[in-house]
Amino acid sequence: MTKPRQVRYANEHNIEFYAVNRGHALTTSVGQFNGIEIDLRGLSGIYISPDKLTARFEAGVYGQEVLEAMANAGSVTGELHFYNTNNNVAN
Repeated sequence: MTKPRQVRYANEHNIEFYAVNRGHALTTSVGQFNGIEIDLRGLSGIYISPDKLTARFEAGVYGQEVLEAMANAGSVTGELHFYNTNNNVAN
C-alpha cells in the first residue's frame, strides 16, 4: 500500500505528524505539537465484498455508518438499535 502524500512528505523532511479522525485529539498534546495534522474526515468509504465475507472501512468512518452499511448489505444478524444524542433508542 502506498503511503499518503502527506505522510511521505513528513517522513522525507523529518517532520512529526498525527492523524485526526472527526476532530478528536488530546488537547494537552496537540497544544504543544509542532508538526503536520492529517485530517481523516474525508476517508469515509465503506466497501463490502460482493460475497459479503469481507469489508473494508476507511479511517474517517463512524461506527454507526459501519453498522448501517453492514445491516443494509444483510451482513448483520440480530436486532440493531441506534441511539440518538440523548442515549434514547431511535428506531
